[in-house]
Amino acid sequence: MPAGDVYKLGRRPLLDGVRGLAVTMVVLSHCCVPLMVGAGMVGVTLFFVLSGFLITRLLLEEHARTGGINLRAFYLRRARRLVPALLLFLAVASMALARQGISPGEVITSLTYTSNLFRWTGINAKFLTHTWSLSMEEQFYLLWPFALVLLLRRRIAVLGGSLGVVAVAVAANRLWLSGHVADIQRVYLAPDVRADAIIVGCLLAVFIDRLSAMRWRVMAPIAAAAMVLCFPASESQLVVLLLPATLACAVVIMWAATSAASGWVRSCLWVRLGRISYGVYLWHMPIALPMLYRQVPWWVVTAVTVPASLVIASLSWRFLEAPILGAEWPRPTVSEATRTP
Repeated sequence: MPAGDVYKLGRRPLLDGVRGLAVTMVVLSHCCVPLMVGAGMVGVTLFFVLSGFLITRLLLEEHARTGGINLRAFYLRRARRLVPALLLFLAVASMALARQGISPGEVITSLTYTSNLFRWTGINAKFLTHTWSLSMEEQFYLLWPFALVLLLRRRIAVLGGSLGVVAVAVAANRLWLSGHVADIQRVYLAPDVRADAIIVGCLLAVFIDRLSAMRWRVMAPIAAAAMVLCFPASESQLVVLLLPATLACAVVIMWAATSAASGWVRSCLWVRLGRISYGVYLWHMPIALPMLYRQVPWWVVTAVTVPASLVIASLSWRFLEAPILGAEWPRPTVSEATRTP
């Protein structure tokens, strides 16, 4: 594929803003804010679609530029971005919550990116339940670059068609399982059922040059409203809403990826929050859960968790993550626009 045929993503502050909104949804949901039960699901789905989109976009651009994909360099970049902050978080959480019953098992499964698989089989996590989504994404990082290298040897249509078939199969499997109460955990946590959000992101990355002319600006408010309507949904309702939420997230991400950001957007709260969203996501749960276990009111939990998570995440970025990445504070390098969760 010639380099000129590839849509150049570049730095997109609006995608940082989307990431900031996603982590806000997750934190408020986990703090048990009223009418925000389903916001966590929407936020995680937004992260999944965004991860599939950004990682695939970077790999496709590298392939167009160099004629190949350097898998070793890719995995080193992912390790530098994700592992140091996770190691610090797990070390501190293990010591701080030792008396409150944090188990070695949940630390080990979080460290090995297998917590979603263990939770799916019924092994409970007390304080690190949120690391299941990090495990899901890491499993995607592990498998997708190899598959992409093989698929790119064929035509781009073969790549898109393969992704589409897999996405439909995953979604159909989830719809079938949604009628079985015993399979609710699998619907939320298993890669074979939940991977459609990441795959949709991959599809967006493959076809963005063909889709960028569409009127995403008109569709984005409708998609955002659909996402908000999912917020008060119950767990059983969320199972059915996962696919519509995924498609709504895809529209919002396409709007952010194809729209220019004005000056005020570049400096707004959500963009700044998006740059430290990984740290906020890591730290908020062990701060909130001990209070929730003691039945502290939701507004107190929120008032403590939000500023504490922001401070710790900012310090982690400033003194650990940025130096390792060679990035500046508070503006990361262009390549770090792809950080997750």
